[in-house]
Amino acid sequence: MDDAKLKDARLNVKVIGHQWFWTYDYSGLGDWMKFDSYMVRGNSLNLGDLRLLEVDNRLVLPVGVYNCVNITSTDVIHSWFLPRYGFKLDALPGINNRHLLWFDNVGVYYGMCSEICGAGHRYIPVVVEVVPVGVFCDWVEELRHEYDIITRLGD
Repeated sequence: MDDAKLKDARLNVKVIGHQWFWTYDYSGLGDWMKFDSYMVRGNSLNLGDLRLLEVDNRLVLPVGVYNCVNITSTDVIHSWFLPRYGFKLDALPGINNRHLLWFDNVGVYYGMCSEICGAGHRYIPVVVEVVPVGVFCDWVEELRHEYDIITRLGD
């Protein structure tokens, strides 16, 4: 991929594959913008959730801007795969693969790890929620406010 295009990215997200979950680290927004994303178990699903595909923390991205994803792994080879978007990129330990994502429409994109990366591997789900830029900014501000409250309580 042409590195010159990466300067167009408005948001950088580090995607880290682990044996049973993904970590999403929104670089540049603060240390507090880092989430682990685990599959939701069957007894915790809400009406309308997709079994084996729903997660507790979705990757939230704004629509209509370039989003740079930096994909790596901490343990074995994983693959971050969004079939509806037509995107697949391997997560390799010690290697940083990056790509620009551009979404034209608001929506929810479901995917999964498409590598057999361990005994009992359950195809770690990937859920990307694409929202309007204003909604994304409000979400970030709400999380920052919650983080500030928790930090003050800990002092």
